[in-house]
Amino acid sequence: MNLSESTMVVTGATNGIGKAICHQLVGKGVGHLIMVSRTLQKAITVRQELKSSNTDISIIQADFSSLEQVRKAGAEITTLAPSLDVLINNAGAYFHSWGETSDGLEQTMGVNHFAPFLLTYLLQPSILQGEEGRIINVSSNAHFDGTIDPARFRGRPGKYSGWRSYAQSKLANVLFTYQLASLLSEHNVSVNCLHPGMVNTSIGNQHTPGYISTIWSLAKPFFLSQKSGADTPVFLASSEKGQELTGRYFVKRKAVKSSNISYDQTLQNELWEISCQLLNIEWHVESP
Repeated sequence: MNLSESTMVVTGATNGIGKAICHQLVGKGVGHLIMVSRTLQKAITVRQELKSSNTDISIIQADFSSLEQVRKAGAEITTLAPSLDVLINNAGAYFHSWGETSDGLEQTMGVNHFAPFLLTYLLQPSILQGEEGRIINVSSNAHFDGTIDPARFRGRPGKYSGWRSYAQSKLANVLFTYQLASLLSEHNVSVNCLHPGMVNTSIGNQHTPGYISTIWSLAKPFFLSQKSGADTPVFLASSEKGQELTGRYFVKRKAVKSSNISYDQTLQNELWEISCQLLNIEWHVESP
């Protein structure tokens, strides 16, 4: 891939790992960087920090708790980049307490799975336009604790666990990766996911009770830097291996085994079908 001529999209681009990813991509001389951010002013500030004569930087504002905004973002990105080289689905959140998105979805699954699922669907035509494309999903080792329970995708459960919901959403990221990699196997598009490591970000300080936020703050100095957390996604976005390998789960730049359940093709198919139904889309991949 010629980085100076490439167009890359990064979601969750103004905080934590996403911001570090943008810094590193600009440092590598990516031709066009499209930052997707929930907060416009933050994106403007980060763009000023990233200012580079070698990289054209665009901003798309979208709150991933709204599917309408995800669809709007997809349309805007397609206009900016009819041919897209790399999509990094990085945006994510942890919610200690139960809540719903504006579309009635459980908010953790809504933001962490359904929003990137929909955005990828909307951008797939642009990705297929390029000579080679890459889709990179930021998951987590939390997926090892995950199970898929469609009954918890909508409606308030009798008992809610923030960790259980987060682990489910991260498992969904891996299942989605493997299914999409299989569907795009005849195209020159790689689809991979990764665990960035325990990174010093604010995810544990947001939407959590005071005591959990305090514990997270005390532990953060022992976590990886945001720069280190961005290393594997940037590696997958820019290296030859990121194109050669597909349908893999990466940790520290290496393809490793994910949870046993993540390889369950029946579960992959079920999650795919349910996701399409809830999003009211028909996802077909034509032969090249």
